[in-house]
Amino acid sequence: MNTDTPETDELENNLGNAAHPVLSSFCRKLERERDEAREQSQRLRVENNHNWQANEMAEQAFCERDDAREQRDRLREALRRLAWVITLPDPMDAVRNIATEALQSLTPPNNP
Repeated sequence: MNTDTPETDELENNLGNAAHPVLSSFCRKLERERDEAREQSQRLRVENNHNWQANEMAEQAFCERDDAREQRDRLREALRRLAWVITLPDPMDAVRNIATEALQSLTPPNNP
């Protein structure tokens, strides 16, 4: 017979008629609660591990985002300086136009 309280079943089988029904019932209740607590603890460990991994991935993504923003800001500033420093009307007009187009593509529409 397969039950959810195998340890109490084994104890009762060993005690035979000496097993007390109230104590057996209490032992079964404790065995079930213990097993449920173990399962919940295992689920929480797994969930905590997944949360930890997700937090690590999010932290890495935030760092990468911040690095990309810093690079963008440095590039934006370099292009801004390049677009305004090159002011002579000569072949550098093409360079100025390229820099201006690149700068405009990096600048959000509402944040010049």
